[in-house]
Amino acid sequence: MSAPKRKPRIAVVATIDLAIENLLRPQIHALQGAGYDVLGVCAPGPYVDMVRSHGIPVATVPIERRVNPLADLAAVRELARLFRRERIDIVHTHTTKGNLLGQLAGRVAGVPLRLVTVHGLYSVALPPGPARTLYRRLETASCRMAHHVFSQSAEDCRTMVRQGMLPQWKIEWIGNGIDLERFNPERLGTLPREEVRREHGIPAGAFVFGVVARMVREKGLDELFQALASLRNQGVDAWLLHVGFIDPSYGDELSPERAKDHGIAEFCRFAGQRQDMERMLPAMDAFVLPSWREGYPRSVMEANAMGLPAIVTDIRGCREAVVDGENGLLVPLRDPGALATAMRRLHDDPALRARLSRGARERARTTFDERRVCRTILAAYERLGRRTGLGQDHD
Repeated sequence: MSAPKRKPRIAVVATIDLAIENLLRPQIHALQGAGYDVLGVCAPGPYVDMVRSHGIPVATVPIERRVNPLADLAAVRELARLFRRERIDIVHTHTTKGNLLGQLAGRVAGVPLRLVTVHGLYSVALPPGPARTLYRRLETASCRMAHHVFSQSAEDCRTMVRQGMLPQWKIEWIGNGIDLERFNPERLGTLPREEVRREHGIPAGAFVFGVVARMVREKGLDELFQALASLRNQGVDAWLLHVGFIDPSYGDELSPERAKDHGIAEFCRFAGQRQDMERMLPAMDAFVLPSWREGYPRSVMEANAMGLPAIVTDIRGCREAVVDGENGLLVPLRDPGALATAMRRLHDDPALRARLSRGARERARTTFDERRVCRTILAAYERLGRRTGLGQDHD
């Protein structure tokens, strides 16, 4: 009698534990539900136990977010040993550093099927120069080592093919999605809005702009502080509620003290990293993300699902999530004046806010459903598994 068939064993690799908890958990659960044996792999961090509590086994490997050749080589060796020891059949890597190190290790370990998900091309947001050239080469190497590449952004797909990073047949657009049952304002009612405002000392009648982002310059927070200061100087009772952590990984971190430099600290609230975004978002009247670089921003999708119109910069990723005049407004990159004008429009025009709010809910319903993304990935796994012979009899 032949040995029973089993689904391949998968290692899902990301740089940090928060990526697995906040971004990849639904996909991993979908794979587990389809019978796959999945192991999460990331650097040690405060969210590892939380990931495990959700039924996802996790192995930790020291992976630094910055480029560090010696540490990176050690991480590749450790990852390769892990893949061999765990008899990994498929390596699926995420995030820029996770993609590079995970694909190298998978190749060294002889993993039969290697997959990449591009969450946003880091290189295209950098100014011309050595750094952009370096990151483009690293991103290209990651994709070329993989057998198949997924991209959340259709614009990134076109860019990678146009720039010769990889051929058209090797890349597949999957989009991005969120849990629309969790982010459903009808399920939550009005109570969270009142509670959150009270907890953070925000007046009940204030107009609150919200932003969910790491506290770094590239998220456009300086421009947002300047725009809010402009509105306050115009007599607009606008407040800001920020959710996110201070990220020192690349040396461009900001702190709440920065609001003092712009004279608006009294009207800014910093909630830190939160895992209850469905409760935080109703406290906001509009959402703002003036980022310099995005893949396909989950925060915008969550805000839209809760009925918040979004003001975002006209960059790749953001302009894929927001259709100008449909579910939000697009503004030029690094232009605090234009940002302030857009924020003033939403503040002053209740009819515009209501129309964009309806458009936001509809776009979330038709475009941002994570179940569609999971179905697309599962179908690709089955297709690629048949092509490589995985999923057949194993000892």
